[in-house]
Amino acid sequence: MAANSPKRLALDSNFVFDLAAEKDFVLTCREVLQKRGWTLCLAPTALDELQLIEERGEPEERRLAGLALDNLEAWGIQTFSLSDVNSAIAGSFSDRPVHAGLLPAAEWNDGVILGEAAVEGIPLLVTSDRHLLHIEHDALAKVFAEADLEPAYPLRPQTLLKTFT
Repeated sequence: MAANSPKRLALDSNFVFDLAAEKDFVLTCREVLQKRGWTLCLAPTALDELQLIEERGEPEERRLAGLALDNLEAWGIQTFSLSDVNSAIAGSFSDRPVHAGLLPAAEWNDGVILGEAAVEGIPLLVTSDRHLLHIEHDALAKVFAEADLEPAYPLRPQTLLKTFT
């Protein structure tokens, strides 16, 4: 990361969902990262996932998704939009980890979120999603290189917290 580039981390939907559920490790992680100057950015597809859960999820999931959506600003979490071109690139990228056997086909959105982070120039995706966390980094780097994108690597909140405490 260049010295003058912003310190940004992409967030998967489960991070803000866990904030709404007041899970200690995520609350602490957010606080520590923001105190250290990191900007937390919710990927567009992650935002869409939360909105879908709020509309169609089970009652408790709907409540937590609504709480998360209502509190993004208060938590200091930014959303980002992509140009039509970058959105298309991220969507196209999502097939690559599936075809490479790194993600199950049902987890296509995870590939989109990785692509969104990559086209936005954010090198890390904070997630608790086991499908993403079990991807071998070298294999993922190869898939990103084949797409001519800088990688965005999934990382669990607990790992980030250990790094900064």
